[in-house]
Amino acid sequence: GSEMCIRDSNILTCFLMKRFFLLTAMFTLLSVFSIHAQRVTGVLSGFKAGINVSSLNSDATEIDEIDARVGFQAAFFVEIPFSRSFSFQPELQYSAQGGKQEEFRVNYIHLPLMLKYNVTDYLNIHLGPQVGLKIWEWEQDQNDNFNNLNYAVSGGLGANLSDNFFIEARYVYGLSNITEDVNEFNVDQDIKNSYVQVSLGYRL
Repeated sequence: GSEMCIRDSNILTCFLMKRFFLLTAMFTLLSVFSIHAQRVTGVLSGFKAGINVSSLNSDATEIDEIDARVGFQAAFFVEIPFSRSFSFQPELQYSAQGGKQEEFRVNYIHLPLMLKYNVTDYLNIHLGPQVGLKIWEWEQDQNDNFNNLNYAVSGGLGANLSDNFFIEARYVYGLSNITEDVNEFNVDQDIKNSYVQVSLGYRL
């Protein structure tokens, strides 16, 4: 973490990355605790995986015309109930995003923080912010084209298939420019990344 900050001249980015790692560590501790406490407290945890259909959005026509990328995503989550209807669901998620063309492909680790409302025992809606940390990008000439951090808001629907299995559909709207100020795309306008996500999940 410190070496990355030394290489990065943007002090704010370094500060936020440190906070991201801190949040991730806290989430990991919370997850371990929840596995032991879930039978007593009603806290649930589980896994989910599926696909993203990811597209790039920009005022630059050449970016808007890039085909969507279909990528893999997977997450571990903890569901903390407030009441019968409301719960808080932090997640730690791997997500393959960007565009279909190789030079626009980028992968992240996301930390979504979702507020979930149970409409019925079988159907829920959820909404919340998320922050993502870039872990890989397609590199040309060893230059970084994508920012280390990105921000988004997401919302979706979930349906319980049984006590353990569920399906989920979510739309994630990118809020921040995902590219560096100096990049190989020769585009002056911001580029944002939004995607549709479909998952099959299992509660432990």
